[in-house]
Formats: sequence, C-alpha cells, structure tokens
Amino acid sequence: MKTQLEFHIDYDFLIFAISCHLKDYRVCWYINNVLDIELIKEDDFNIKMKSEYQDQFSLYHHHDEFNRLDFNVVKNIGQNNYLIKECKHIDYFLVINGFHEVVDKKKILGSLKDVPHFIYVCELDADDLPSKDNLIFD
Repeated sequence: MKTQLEFHIDYDFLIFAISCHLKDYRVCWYINNVLDIELIKEDDFNIKMKSEYQDQFSLYHHHDEFNRLDFNVVKNIGQNNYLIKECKHIDYFLVINGFHEVVDKKKILGSLKDVPHFIYVCELDADDLPSKDNLIFD
C-alpha cells in the first residue's frame, strides 16, 4: 500500500500590478515615498522557466518588523521570459506577504494610482494566476 503525501502551498499574499515605463530603481523610489517603506535591491530572483532557460528578474525587498510584513517588488520582464506570462502587459509586481490583514488595500491601491508615472495599477488575485508559484520568493 502506497501512502501519498500532498503538499499545498498557501498563496496568502497581496499582489499589486504596475505598468509604467520607468526603470526598477525609479519604481521603487516612488513606492518607497507613497508607502513610507525602504525597498532595498536584492540579488536578482533566479527561476528556471518551462522553456528550460533560467531567467533573472530584478527584485527589491523591505521587511516591516512591527507589522510582520514583507514587501517585494519584482520586475515581470526577464532576459528571455515573463515571470507571470499571463500578465505580459504588467511591468512590475508589488507582493505583500505576512499578516496583511493589517494592510489597508484600498489605501495602497490609491497611493500607487496617485503616482503620475504609473500608467496602470490594479490588485490581482493569486488564485486567478496560473503562474502564481513564480511569486514565491523564499
């Protein structure tokens, strides 16, 4: 008799999509200012895509110790692929992990929409993204 172990990943995080024509450091500068956080450049996020290419995506991180939140900004466009291929019109993702129940999603969305250089900003539901595994950075 075989015993099969099932493993379920919890996709309990907030995702905000951003389209703009800015470099990653400028996007993070604006996000830092409107959300009052300090995103810091991390090593590029490496992931092996289905096309057998390993690709790199620019990644910035901020840890909020008080609220137990992690903010990550990742570029959707790598050298050869899209991180989330079903969102080719999106340039960056802001992913918030942790106890995000303390986060005012409407306030964040409104603050991001107020940035004049951000062409399009919206909140995404992880359950609607087939490539959501690519947004797990740990």
